Amino acid sequence: MQNPGSDDPRMQKLAAVEREVMNEKASALGITGRKLQASLGEYQRHRRGERDPQHSRELLARIARNLHDLLIQREAIGLPYQNLEWVLGSYSVPREVLAKLGLRNDPP
Repeated sequence: MQNPGSDDPRMQKLAAVEREVMNEKASALGITGRKLQASLGEYQRHRRGERDPQHSRELLARIARNLHDLLIQREAIGLPYQNLEWVLGSYSVPREVLAKLGLRNDPP
């Protein structure tokens, strides 16, 4: 059985646009997550090597921006439920970053 209107060219075009929008949202989410992961990796490498406090602050600020962007992106595509908990369970975000953003991750 076919969906009503599935032969309608307008409905086919609308479905194609909806698929494209969904693909773009998924792509943007992936890019945002990779940016956070990259900044976390850079910070970990920095901690194992040099100890320049200014560079540490810059890296923590970059992580904070990337974390904020990921939280917003997840909410924008409809994943707000336990957003912070999911992100912090998936990424090793330093506590300094949470404090910088005024976030808390207290156990329930």
